[in-house]
Amino acid sequence: MNEHAVTSEILDAGTIVQVVIDDADLGPWRDGAPGRQVRSVILAVRLADVLRGSVTQAPGSVVTLEVHQERLASGRPVGSVGLWSRVPVDVGARLLGFSQVGGDLADVLAEEHLLRLEASGPVLADLRLALSLQREHPTADALLEQAERHRRDAGALFARYVWTLAREALRTSIDRFDRLMRVAEHPGTDVRAQRAYLVNAYLDMTQSADFDTAHRARLARAMLRAALDPHLAALRSHLLQVFVPNLVRAPVPEPLSPADVFCDAVPEDSARGDGAGADGDVTAVDVTALDGAGLRTAVLAALDDADPATTSPALRDWLTGGEG
Repeated sequence: MNEHAVTSEILDAGTIVQVVIDDADLGPWRDGAPGRQVRSVILAVRLADVLRGSVTQAPGSVVTLEVHQERLASGRPVGSVGLWSRVPVDVGARLLGFSQVGGDLADVLAEEHLLRLEASGPVLADLRLALSLQREHPTADALLEQAERHRRDAGALFARYVWTLAREALRTSIDRFDRLMRVAEHPGTDVRAQRAYLVNAYLDMTQSADFDTAHRARLARAMLRAALDPHLAALRSHLLQVFVPNLVRAPVPEPLSPADVFCDAVPEDSARGDGAGADGDVTAVDVTALDGAGLRTAVLAALDDADPATTSPALRDWLTGGEG
């Protein structure tokens, strides 16, 4: 197993199966923990495909499972509870199970053995792509080439696979890391993969001192460029309010300064208008081309204390040295 902050279910799973729900007996929702409801579900699950490992049953075989689901009393799902609570259990639903064990299908799909359980639709293509690459024992450069080639269609599952498998090569080469960050910040990259590449790097860099200043500064620039990208509006507030402030202030081993991140930027640059369009409209420029003073200015122009998505006192203080 991977001991780092980011892991890949593709690399960690001993068995990967695709199954179809043929029948579902949904028990009634009952009160559970305060503010939550639970229910038992009896499922008839058909094995559609074994993508890795060995399962006792042949494809087409059906097993019966009893699983438990939990939700908020309001009816909304709870993200922190069991894997079976996060997937559809309607008849016809196709699921991918990433398991630590093989053998009997019921054991493979038991909650305590599963690493991940996903609806097949959004991730099956990612999985097949990664498995095809894995058979070729790809080098880090080959993985980066595939990340570039499939940036428009590969999602988060593939991004976690690339980051986890290439981590050491990325850590020891700023050029390789820069290559991956160019994929992460490219407007044409699938939004799910963009988020995964940025967040995977962030998790590893804020929870260990393995990455040097140049890597952490490059990630900060990628995150700031992504925050300026209108395609990533859903991630903007997290980048500006949480990820970037935490990244630059993390003592791993030392916090980052604006000079580390922007290189050629100086305090006076924040008063200039380079990098922003009319009225500070940063979407009017190619944000992937912004660097140094231009990137710093564009970020300051984008911070809007009246907009919950773009207000970030912590980031503004860091950018201006507390004088903004």
